[in-house]
Amino acid sequence: MTNRDKSLKIVLQVLGWWTLVALGAVVMPRSWMAATHEWLGLGEFPTAPIVESLARSVSAFYAIFGAFCLVLASDIEQYRTLIKFLGAILVLFGVSLFAIDASAGMPLWWTVSEGLATTAFGVLVLGLARAEQ
Repeated sequence: MTNRDKSLKIVLQVLGWWTLVALGAVVMPRSWMAATHEWLGLGEFPTAPIVESLARSVSAFYAIFGAFCLVLASDIEQYRTLIKFLGAILVLFGVSLFAIDASAGMPLWWTVSEGLATTAFGVLVLGLARAEQ
């Protein structure tokens, strides 16, 4: 395994474990969600059922994504094509998050950090996934 592949494996594992942590929010008490929402300065947590459903669904999706990244990290060479695709999708998703968060009225710190982190991971994955010549 090349040094670049070793680095890619670490990046995918970090991304995987980082997003797998979202599994906790799937089962988190609603009161904790509300407290976290307020602590982040986002105001009172909405009471509509759709908000809780979306929060838990997105958290579950992030956890699934994390597990997927860990699987990809298990065999870089076998999954290289999927890893490159993941990198490209992360770049597009990161750019989309800037627009989504800005239009939704999210705080600037949220908009920049979420979009920038996602885009940066995508660029990093793309760069590292190139097979060495």
